[in-house]
Amino acid sequence: MLETYPAPFFPPGTWPGWRDILFIIGLGLCNGAAQLLLIAAFQRVNASTLAPFNYFQLLMALAFSTLWFKQAPDLLAQAGIVLIVLAGIFLATRRDPARSTPQ
Repeated sequence: MLETYPAPFFPPGTWPGWRDILFIIGLGLCNGAAQLLLIAAFQRVNASTLAPFNYFQLLMALAFSTLWFKQAPDLLAQAGIVLIVLAGIFLATRRDPARSTPQ
């Protein structure tokens, strides 16, 4: 039952060392900067232009999981990957009827 309470009220028994804390803070700063840059990119470019970068992010997560953590994707993850790829292909190849008619 103790694990259902908010984490700030129950600090861990052992804290990470200073090197690890600085590394975690550095990761947080890099992630925050990346999010700000992504917001700036969406303000300047169409979302369809940035969509392939999200697919690249999925590929990098798959590579890190497989190579760094030695954890290959299971069957459910593979099905999700196939579904995302098929949806991307569908969206990239479908024709918009409103745009195909001459005005």
